[in-house]
Amino acid sequence: MSKNNLTSIDVAIIGSGFAGLSAAMEAANSGAKKVLIFEKMDKAGGNSTMNAGQIAAVGSPHQQRAGIKDSVELMKEDMLRAGANLNHTDLLDKIIRESYDTVKWTEDEFGISYRERVTQMGGHSVPRTLSTMNHSGKIISISISDLFICFMICHLITFGILNSSWHTTGKDIIDPMLVRISTMSNIDLNLNTKFENFILDKDSVKEKVIGIRVSHDGVNQDILCSKGVVLASGGFSADIPFRSVSILEFSLADTQPIPIALIFYLILTLYTFLEDTSSNI
Repeated sequence: MSKNNLTSIDVAIIGSGFAGLSAAMEAANSGAKKVLIFEKMDKAGGNSTMNAGQIAAVGSPHQQRAGIKDSVELMKEDMLRAGANLNHTDLLDKIIRESYDTVKWTEDEFGISYRERVTQMGGHSVPRTLSTMNHSGKIISISISDLFICFMICHLITFGILNSSWHTTGKDIIDPMLVRISTMSNIDLNLNTKFENFILDKDSVKEKVIGIRVSHDGVNQDILCSKGVVLASGGFSADIPFRSVSILEFSLADTQPIPIALIFYLILTLYTFLEDTSSNI
């Protein structure tokens, strides 16, 4: 490690999606004087900009007004079934119990608005998913030409030719979060900066993580983190060796092929358009 290329900070956040931005604000509000967010792409938000702005939550007023009967136990059963009972149950319980608190936090802190309609998504036994209002709020009509254009756009997105954030409503949450972060003097967002590796304390018994190495324009930078490192980059599902460390059954599993991803994204995009239409009529 070169002393001429060494920086010391409090907290490093790898990834700039929902998790990364939330972690950065929490660290900054908890006393960290210098928090750096690292994003490998040229725009912040990551896959969170493509999630259609949807959050599954138990006990929301939307559910209550719609007369939907739901419970923490029922959502837990759904998620355990979807996760083949491989879930970390303590974390799962926390996520479910605080699911509506998360929705309320986005409303109170960032002024996010959610549609009145509650959607039942795949894997859920009852409707519990809330969707953000898009910025335009306009009714979108679907025609054959629209479907063809949608298919072509999904094709371009899947093969990385077109940025996917142009139509999705995940930005309804990401954008206000980025505005908030831009006002916080103890947080810096670094784009086009790729995480390369962890820096370990070789003298400690368990080789404790004490920093990270990142690269920007081909130049490596070593960063020591006195209070911690938050890995919020996602993408682990495509890393078979990493998955097999915890679950041996996944060691030989193939990742999702591009044709399947294309079909899935097409369905998701069409669903979002139709949801916009029906919710605004």
